Amino acid sequence: MAADANFPFKLGAEVTLDEFMTVLVNVGVRGNPAGWLLGDKLQVLCQMLTAAVNDIILVYCLAPVKDDGANPSAKKKASDEPEIAHVFQEGDFSLARRIGCYLDKGRFYALVGAVSCTFSMFLALALSGQMAKLTPEYLMRALLTGALHMGISANTRYQIVNGVERVLFSVLPENVAKLASVVTRLSNNLLGARLWIVMTTITGLA
Repeated sequence: MAADANFPFKLGAEVTLDEFMTVLVNVGVRGNPAGWLLGDKLQVLCQMLTAAVNDIILVYCLAPVKDDGANPSAKKKASDEPEIAHVFQEGDFSLARRIGCYLDKGRFYALVGAVSCTFSMFLALALSGQMAKLTPEYLMRALLTGALHMGISANTRYQIVNGVERVLFSVLPENVAKLASVVTRLSNNLLGARLWIVMTTITGLA
């Protein structure tokens, strides 16, 4: 919050919007919730839980942290440059540092996505009594789907969102910037939810 006073707003907006969009897109794909089977309901519930956890990690880990100089020894790393949180962070960062940031975040998010997707799919199958579907092939599909979704899709989209918000909050009045931020994140979540549904349908996880 010392680096970005609007961080709580961004985090709250992200989680709220993504939960709403997850339900909305599932309704669009699966139809009336009244007609969902137990397995469908549990999968959607797991998607919502996974989305909330992933959103918090995505927003938190892409948020810049103010360097107050309180721990000088922590800055003695391979580079004298301050830590970079996202590709479009303000600062005199080299192109190599920015590319490295994207790749580092991608690897981290891919791991998070693989674990969270596999866990949520396991939980959905366990609760719906479909453990017979939990084959090594199914687990591999879950791992791959989660890794690709978070490591490439989400990483790229949220890096761009942070870049757009950096411009919005620097040129617009705060209230207008917040509204524009909500629109930006809403569009991103709609795209992300659609890509997730398409991806799980193709891999057989839907």
